[in-house]
Amino acid sequence: EIITPLPDQVLHFEEKTLPDLESQLGKNLPSFLSKSLFLFNTGGNDYISNCFGEYECDIPTFTEFLVTNYTTILK
Repeated sequence: EIITPLPDQVLHFEEKTLPDLESQLGKNLPSFLSKSLFLFNTGGNDYISNCFGEYECDIPTFTEFLVTNYTTILK
């Protein structure tokens, strides 16, 4: 199983995807991005790996930890 951490995904978007889009769209890129919707699903593996199975955690505390980390990454 290969899991790409969220910070690496964001970095890939900045370093690979944006330049590719810019080469295709040129000066239209800002308009294109402003009309785009970005969806991602994250955190599922974090819960499974850290709160179930051989480990147990306080789910509300772990949820707050994840939200704080993801907020920092996405700013």
